[in-house]
Amino acid sequence: MSSHTHSAGAQFAPLSDRQQRMYLGAFWLFLLAESLIFVTLFYTRFLMAGAGRSPALNYVLGTLITVLFVASVLPARQAARSMSKGDVPGMNRALLVTLALGVLALAAIVYDWFRISLPAGSRFGENYFLTTGLHALHIVIGILALLGLWANGRRGRFTTGNYWAVVAGVRFWYFVVAAWAGLFIVFFLI
Repeated sequence: MSSHTHSAGAQFAPLSDRQQRMYLGAFWLFLLAESLIFVTLFYTRFLMAGAGRSPALNYVLGTLITVLFVASVLPARQAARSMSKGDVPGMNRALLVTLALGVLALAAIVYDWFRISLPAGSRFGENYFLTTGLHALHIVIGILALLGLWANGRRGRFTTGNYWAVVAGVRFWYFVVAAWAGLFIVFFLI
């Protein structure tokens, strides 16, 4: 059995500084690639639908979703900070708060899809549903990742010598929040 396979409840093996830099560097490249997808969709929104906001969008709900996402950054940050100090229970509490805010934001987006009177066949509507749908997929991935981190934290798998997955999960969540901020600006404000 290699040092990178684990039985249930075993701690992850400590990583060297080089390994941590490699893993996090590769993760930054992944986030850059994901960012380009959203930049392309934002550009397509203006290319296909032109400038101007749709009166069909629920600006109050969009603002509420934005507040939920922005609020989720603080406990996500606290999760990584807690783990850097070896405070696994603190990390888990912060992850649960982040998860709750993420689930509420996702529920609000799904609610918006069922309540919006935006024609799906319109250029603006197609781009709005495609972009929010792709973002919702990223939210689900982020929620599952944070849930996996929480579960591994409960099992005592992370140590101060190897918690890069927590840092990566939190950074992915930051990406989800930043993508929503871009989406909110592009669709709700411009």
